[in-house]
Amino acid sequence: MQPNAHAQRRKLQLRIEPLEPRRLLAGLTVSVYLDNDASGSFGADTDSPAVHRLVFLDTNRDGRYQPSEPLRATDVLGMAKFDGLDPGEYVVGLLSNPDSQRQTTAIAPAAKSESLSDLPGNQILVSGDFSVVWSDDSDNRLVPVSSPFADLAPVQLPGTLQDWMRIGPDVALLSLVPEEFGGDRVFRFDLRSGQLQPLSAVDLSDSQYIASFLPAISGSETWLAVITDGTSYRLMEGSVQGDSVELADRQALGSSQVVALPDGRIGLIARAASGADSLRIVDPTGATLHRGEVELFGPAQSLSASPDGRWISVELQTGGIQVLEYAQDQLISRALLSQAAFPVAVYGQNLISAAGKGQATGVTVWSMRDWIPIRRPQLSRGSIVRSIAISPLGDQAVLATDGGIEALDLASPMGTPVSVHEGAVAAAQIGVRVVNPGVPPVAPSQLNRTVAEDGSDHIDLLSELGATDADGDPLWVQSVWAPQHGWLEMEPTGEWLYRPVADYHGPDSARIRIYDGMHATDVTLRWTVQPVDDPPQDLIATMLATPEDAPHGTLVGHVSVVDPDGQTDYRITTSDPRFEVVGGQILFTNGWLDYEASAGVSMELRVVDPILGTVTVTRSVDLPLIDVNEPPLGFAWEGAMVAENDPAATIGTLRVIDPDVGSEYLVEVLDPRFEWRDGQLKLVEGVALDYETESTIAVTVIATEAQGAGHEIAQTITISVADANDPPSGIELSKTEVPRLTEGAIVGLVDVADPDGDPYQITVLDERFEVVEGVLKVRDTVTVDESEQTEIEVELIATSDNGDQITQRIPIVVAPPRSPHQNPQNPLDVNGDGIVTPLDALILINDLNRNPSGDLPAGGAGGEGSPIKPDVNGDGILSPLDVLIIINDLNNARGGASEGEYVARPEPAAGAPPLESLPSDDALAAHRRDRELELLIEQIAEQHRER
Repeated sequence: MQPNAHAQRRKLQLRIEPLEPRRLLAGLTVSVYLDNDASGSFGADTDSPAVHRLVFLDTNRDGRYQPSEPLRATDVLGMAKFDGLDPGEYVVGLLSNPDSQRQTTAIAPAAKSESLSDLPGNQILVSGDFSVVWSDDSDNRLVPVSSPFADLAPVQLPGTLQDWMRIGPDVALLSLVPEEFGGDRVFRFDLRSGQLQPLSAVDLSDSQYIASFLPAISGSETWLAVITDGTSYRLMEGSVQGDSVELADRQALGSSQVVALPDGRIGLIARAASGADSLRIVDPTGATLHRGEVELFGPAQSLSASPDGRWISVELQTGGIQVLEYAQDQLISRALLSQAAFPVAVYGQNLISAAGKGQATGVTVWSMRDWIPIRRPQLSRGSIVRSIAISPLGDQAVLATDGGIEALDLASPMGTPVSVHEGAVAAAQIGVRVVNPGVPPVAPSQLNRTVAEDGSDHIDLLSELGATDADGDPLWVQSVWAPQHGWLEMEPTGEWLYRPVADYHGPDSARIRIYDGMHATDVTLRWTVQPVDDPPQDLIATMLATPEDAPHGTLVGHVSVVDPDGQTDYRITTSDPRFEVVGGQILFTNGWLDYEASAGVSMELRVVDPILGTVTVTRSVDLPLIDVNEPPLGFAWEGAMVAENDPAATIGTLRVIDPDVGSEYLVEVLDPRFEWRDGQLKLVEGVALDYETESTIAVTVIATEAQGAGHEIAQTITISVADANDPPSGIELSKTEVPRLTEGAIVGLVDVADPDGDPYQITVLDERFEVVEGVLKVRDTVTVDESEQTEIEVELIATSDNGDQITQRIPIVVAPPRSPHQNPQNPLDVNGDGIVTPLDALILINDLNRNPSGDLPAGGAGGEGSPIKPDVNGDGILSPLDVLIIINDLNNARGGASEGEYVARPEPAAGAPPLESLPSDDALAAHRRDRELELLIEQIAEQHRER
């Protein structure tokens, strides 16, 4: 197939993107040579390469080698190379024992100077821990320079500070030349608080003062002092006793140039008549020690000694400083530093001095090993150094100058500074001078080790090898031949770490070289890497989408273990107890799944070693779930008690519980009084409930799913009706007729129509009437006459205990007089004893037996003047009906009630006489009474049948 013309004309276009600017790495080559002529510079004819020298990049610039810093050994050409460096400033250090070789080209970066005060100072007063610094000024004040304590103020001195000496960590002894003759000359000064206290010095005359203190080297509380009156000098021993200073005369002196030495000895200047002076060592008796005198290089001007008395510095009038060492009771002149001046201070193996003649302002730090300057820090203020104080650790100096007080960092690195530029290889030269040729380190030629496959071997090589150096030189180790099947590297701790490559087992070896800074010894390291059972590397799982209603035993996924050794008998567990792994299958075995709670199940699969029982691999997996239309679980009913007589009341919230979110249901209520609308169960409009009729109502509701599977659920819920106080609807009177001209005549029973059946107190507003035990009657001393008023409207008021009240007017007709044979007070009370009993019925039965005609005699029972009133119903005759009325009343009696309280009872009327109630009897008495009445009725009926 030939390409079309358009395709043939297409050309490949090369799009060039601009390169990101990159910083090119640089390199450094360090050449170390034997400075055989000690010239400090390389000479091809005189000098030669220094092999096996160790140089390092001092990355943290602390002057000391750290295991994390790059370290190289020089080759046969004396070269050490550092590649891949970022451009910048570096310091190259040499690892060596100064007792074996010394660096002749040592140059140190300038020490860092920091201004503490811009007030000129003379002397520096410091606490024992160097945390508090004071200085005196030209106004005879002690000024706080540095202190962790706030609110320290300058202290005015009553004279000129001559000298000071620390007699405690924070307490100094001051010597002053008083402003007034005979004033205080010795003071105790608290460096922390700034408190100044004069001390009594009775051994001093008014013209004498302490020219200088000579602190005791041995730590004794007794010290030496040079006493002067301005013309002569004496050496005295002193001590502080309470608030006074005690001085004891020791010997006369030719000058004030005296220093304290160990064992109570002193060094003093012996003046020569002409030429050079001498330095002489004198014992406490004043005798000069044998070999204790050295002639100086010229006239002496000032004298100073190190705190331990070993080093004595003499400033010469001709310039420069002569340094002498006092050891083993003899003086040895060690150096003449022509470019140094006083003041001086010794720390460690270094001496710091003011810059001498012909030098820039500042100070010079001298190495006391080879007496060469190793740093010349410049001052930020002033040009004349008046005093120097060194910290106990020798890492800091405080200088008092004519321009202020400065702090000098003495811990800056020692080494050779090199500037490395981008993309270039810088070069540095280090010259060394051999002091002691020495011998190479001693170590076995081979070290055998064993390590497990995929393990590691930590080795303290020098300790494991038992490497030694006869010269006492420090030893360092470098790898010169890397292992073929692993890595060998030095850790930050200084130990070495060997790690075989993954899954390798078998032999491996490496070669290291032990250096002492001048020589080297090679050692071969051999490892046997032993095979081990590798743990599984991975776990692969495939999860299957599963319906949420899946039965137990459903397969939900597959799982397999990736093991480098091919091992397959691993046990796999799950973090979810609903699932088990059997034969590489993940099964759903317990519990249930719920898509609505979570669309998936997250679990962790764990591979368990069958032997050790430990978990070796874990993997997090997600099982997706499939949503299924599930049947509803029931109804959620949140209902309250509904009050009666409340039409269309909302009864509560009714909803269908369905696991499937969003399912809709049609709800039917089987009781027509209720309806379900908008999730609420309500009464139908216009319908109210009545507690007295139903205090609880069981309602059945049916919910049918509107869509989907059409699930249906029915449930009966119980609704409680709360009783409400129903108001009374009216007052009823059993009879509305009253007999005329009858005192205490009964009208009828008063009844209040109340749905709750509440008791009521009834009052009548007409004073002629009263309500007694629920009966409306004419008062006992009052009568009514139809000739005056044929109808009386009586107003009754009924009041319940809960405050309900109703008023009603009832018309009462005034009736003609009743039968004279009827008891006007209570027609049922035949014998007039005030109560209705079976005896009243028995009287009537007996009378009927005697008078079968039923006519009421004028003078017999019920006749004129007789207390018996047999005409119960007032119909003018005696008949069994009168007996039956009494019997019915006795059967329906409910007992008495309090006065004015309504009780249900028959109405006493002419046509239907009211029935008086009796108190309730127990069941046995009631049964006996009923039986007696039945017998009476049967007897009466039998007699009438016989007639």
